Amino acid sequence: DTQQQPLYWAGSVNTFALTLAVASAPAAKYSRHFQGFLFFLNDSGNGMRMTYASDTDVTTDPWTNTFQLPGSPDDEITGSEILGKRMYVYSKYKVYKISHVGGNPDFAYQEVKGWGAVPNTIEKVTLPEEGEVLVSLGWDKKLRIFDGADDKIISDPIEQNNGLANFYLNNININQITKSFAEVDTNEQTYKLGVVLGNSTDATFMLCWNYRTGAFYPYDG
Repeated sequence: DTQQQPLYWAGSVNTFALTLAVASAPAAKYSRHFQGFLFFLNDSGNGMRMTYASDTDVTTDPWTNTFQLPGSPDDEITGSEILGKRMYVYSKYKVYKISHVGGNPDFAYQEVKGWGAVPNTIEKVTLPEEGEVLVSLGWDKKLRIFDGADDKIISDPIEQNNGLANFYLNNININQITKSFAEVDTNEQTYKLGVVLGNSTDATFMLCWNYRTGAFYPYDG
């Protein structure tokens, strides 16, 4: 969750990880391979900036190819995922579609959604009828699926306190929401979301969404 200096392994015994293109590859929070390029997202220059280089030149490139997504001063990139032939980049408040167009510049971007995602909660799953979609937790404490064009809120049944369960999404501690995290269990076909509830300061509860059946339940393992 911090901007870290990119490293690579040179591929020989007793060789430690080396810094990518010393003094030129930016420290960044996230990385993503897309269309033959390596991207660094949310780098030390700007939280909405994307810096990239060809996969074949990552150790020698000066890393001067950049573009910046539009956004408010307090916005920043919170993650990305590949869906089909497009890369979708999430910020706090928006979702952008990145397309490889070639030439100069190499890539184009388009704002596609007016909502964003909490870091470390963006995962790709395959639904029985819809196919591949992206699942994420929003800063509004809602779970959404997104297929690259349309989105749907799937968390309506578990957002409010029904007096029966000890968990509801509106009980997530908004001051600790960045401690949320998700992972996908492909064996159980489940999206698992760790969250901080109530007055807690650490993630102590895990919500499970079985994306085959659509059922929500707490993790008890």
